[in-house]
Amino acid sequence: LAERNGKAALSEALRTWQRGASWLLLWGAPGTCKSGAAVALLRELQASGGQGLFMLLNRVLDRMQATFGASSLEPGYQEAFKTLVDAELLVLDDIGANRKPLSAWGQEQLFKIVDARDLNERRTILTTNLPAGGGRTTFADYIGAPTWSRIRGRCGRWIVETTGPDQRGLDVEED
Repeated sequence: LAERNGKAALSEALRTWQRGASWLLLWGAPGTCKSGAAVALLRELQASGGQGLFMLLNRVLDRMQATFGASSLEPGYQEAFKTLVDAELLVLDDIGANRKPLSAWGQEQLFKIVDARDLNERRTILTTNLPAGGGRTTFADYIGAPTWSRIRGRCGRWIVETTGPDQRGLDVEED
């Protein structure tokens, strides 16, 4: 990340985050290294013996919804929920990327995950293409006020905007 054009400051900030902060919200335009930074932080944790989980929010909600009516031989909702809550580090990626409104059920499930991780003091990284603060079509509106309040409280100063041009494909040579 530090070697990418314009990303040295972001890289240094994330190194500082690793030394103590519990939650991190990365927001910005597509291709500005949010997911890549989150994966790098997760890999560094794993390299030092820690464990974590990387999930796209829409897949998390799909998995939880798929557990309804599951037979006793299949992992159920409680097991899926426990896996998300117990992870040493949980990365919830691309929150709101599809720009479709999050249903009331989806907001409720996300609140439960965020609330349980908050109470259990589990490190969490969230990424979104939506603007972080208040206003129309923002991350705060998308996830709902109670969830936003908890995330904002846990992140504190670690609500970080990633900026710059789309980095995807910059390593690919043009013909």
